[in-house]
Amino acid sequence: MVVSENNFKSRLLAIVLSVVLIFGFIAPLNFVNADDTDYTFEMVSGASVRKVAPYGIKFSAKIGKDLYDSVDNFYFIIVPVAFINKYVTSTENVDYYAVLSSSPYDIAIVKAKSTLKDDGYYYASASIVDILYKNLTRKFWSIAYYTDNSGVRHYADFTEGNNVRSIAQVASSALNGSESFTEEQNNYLNDTVSNARLLQLGYSENRADKTLHPEKYTVNFDLVSEDDKPKIVPTNAGVLTSDCTFSSSNNSVATIDEEGIITEGNAGIAVITCVALGVSYEFNYVVTSSSNNIWSDVSGDGSYAKLTLKDGASIATDAVVYVPSFFGGKPVKSIKEYSLQNTSVSKIYFSDFIVEIEKYAFRSTTIAGALILPENLTKLYYSAFNNCTQITSVVLPSKIEEIQGYAFTSVPIKNVVFPKSLQKINAFAFSKTSLEYAEFLSPTSWTATKNGTTVTLNLSNCSVNAQYLINNDYYRSYNWEVT
Repeated sequence: MVVSENNFKSRLLAIVLSVVLIFGFIAPLNFVNADDTDYTFEMVSGASVRKVAPYGIKFSAKIGKDLYDSVDNFYFIIVPVAFINKYVTSTENVDYYAVLSSSPYDIAIVKAKSTLKDDGYYYASASIVDILYKNLTRKFWSIAYYTDNSGVRHYADFTEGNNVRSIAQVASSALNGSESFTEEQNNYLNDTVSNARLLQLGYSENRADKTLHPEKYTVNFDLVSEDDKPKIVPTNAGVLTSDCTFSSSNNSVATIDEEGIITEGNAGIAVITCVALGVSYEFNYVVTSSSNNIWSDVSGDGSYAKLTLKDGASIATDAVVYVPSFFGGKPVKSIKEYSLQNTSVSKIYFSDFIVEIEKYAFRSTTIAGALILPENLTKLYYSAFNNCTQITSVVLPSKIEEIQGYAFTSVPIKNVVFPKSLQKINAFAFSKTSLEYAEFLSPTSWTATKNGTTVTLNLSNCSVNAQYLINNDYYRSYNWEVT
């Protein structure tokens, strides 16, 4: 299709403000000199990453020496591919500049400068940079051109589709290639790919229009059984195992492959690191010795194990107890009520994939020092650690939703931080503790309810919060809930 220039607006824009605001802006061009005699003029297949800040998509055209010597200036057009699909109905003998200039949108044109590459050709390159967050997966199209002495524009040859790329595509290609990058460049490439996947998952809350380092997007992981083998899987809708990379801190205890399948080795603890969409997550994976097993599964369920102390098993004084991650071909998700109460446990190591600890499970044990609860724990039942008088601090996990009554009664902790996930604290959960500081990370308000009476609590003062929980009879016997 040949389009007459008289039928369209004729203008040349260096960097157009509206394009900058909607898509980013076009960076200055770079060239490279050649000594071969040639009239070649063609787009380089694909696109690459602009490797100096500001980063972006770099399109290139190959130019023969004779053509370069006979032309004063070369230019690039870069537009979203949607513009081409909408306004260019044929690629045969089309004047792209004229067609796109006649559209309702301004287009960006940049004049090239020149240098020379080792293969004897000139390579003109233009980049679109500072690409907005919402456009990370948007594909852009580019074409190089020059204008002859008669005012006719000539366009570089290209294979359709080969001059169309998104920043996510070129970043992923760069990461999968053999080229090495600086730490800053690697950060940009990885964050670009991660952000693009977040866009595909529909996640955009609280994000700037442009970003190099994404705000933390929480990917949840679970331990499942696949052919009686432990496997770690992401549970967010749309997040794939292929979006994750896995590693183990101790391969003698547990190894993990690219599919998330774990092979257990010696008894001990391995920290499994899962990197998903640019964010790293760590989980304690616990392996116990089959020859020294103290546990029994009482779940009666085919999908997970609920552990309790095995009949006839005993706990030695000051024993260190390990709660395994996988037992009898099933992931361990629960610790049964009364399991270890009144035992002489001095230290306990949990699998991070446990989701509930039932009532009285560790009441009146001799656990000492810091108590670090499982990362995936959502519910702590009635009196779970009641009267554990040697515990000095408690780390609540980021997924905890409910702490039932008397859970930490008579535990001499001084400080506690309640994560955003927490929804409910039942009456007397922290009574008779030594709390001096209690911080609530949830921005929402809390109410205390007792016998039909409800009051809204002011939780802005962490020392006052502690008093609400332990000393004031009016509040410590109330059920607290997020409202």
